[in-house]
Amino acid sequence: MFKLISDQERFWFRFDSNLDGAFTISDLPILLHQLFFLPGDLVYYFLYYFTATSNNPLLIKYFMVIMNFLEIENMNNLYGNFLSGIFSFFVWLFGSLIIYLILLGLFSKN
Repeated sequence: MFKLISDQERFWFRFDSNLDGAFTISDLPILLHQLFFLPGDLVYYFLYYFTATSNNPLLIKYFMVIMNFLEIENMNNLYGNFLSGIFSFFVWLFGSLIIYLILLGLFSKN
């Protein structure tokens, strides 16, 4: 098991993702889902962490108003949602383009 953030189970990666006792092909969709949503979920985690540990009561007050408006009872409801997916998609697209351009520059014949 790999724990990216030890206090949040969402960021624990294990080969046996469906906990059936063996690493099989049915674990791959779960792992891919976790990896795809990772950038957006990390943004949610750090926004929540820095807001919760802030000494600014006004910031906490407005953050709680937004969470109540969106009917979010805890942070686990945010992980893997639509907005996280959109953000993650663009992060992975941008990262892929950067890797493509680097490889194109390395292997281009000049």
